[in-house]
Amino acid sequence: MDFDGLDDDYVPKGISPEEMKETCDYLGNHPLFMKEIPEDAQDNELLSAMQHIVYDDTPENNAKNLNAQANDILKKHLNDEDNHYYLKTAFKIYEDGLAQECSDDDLNSRMYSNRALIHLKRKNYGKAIEDCENAVKLNPAFTKALYRLSQA
Repeated sequence: MDFDGLDDDYVPKGISPEEMKETCDYLGNHPLFMKEIPEDAQDNELLSAMQHIVYDDTPENNAKNLNAQANDILKKHLNDEDNHYYLKTAFKIYEDGLAQECSDDDLNSRMYSNRALIHLKRKNYGKAIEDCENAVKLNPAFTKALYRLSQA
């Protein structure tokens, strides 16, 4: 028995098991119900459409949302053994955030610094230095960017 009192194999009347499986498969692959973004996300039209909704706001809010998305990816996968896909995804999101050209220097500085972290993980030290220098130009007191600059 499930928590709602229905048996695990319950099928509503009028729906065949095949229709039920088809419906469950459809919902499981729908962007609203995905547990994580698949690696072939660019091939999913619904997911692509929903991702574009992100850009229907001010540059500051778009950049803030993109920064949060990339930060979530890094928090979850930065130290994974096989994290190439996630680093690439987070890097692209930071690039999209910086492309918003928002006027929040602190936010832009954090995105440059986080992108530098990805460069450090990939051993692209020259690019890491460049991103850290951009971060420090925007916020000279940003110690994390200075620390990453010294690491590079």
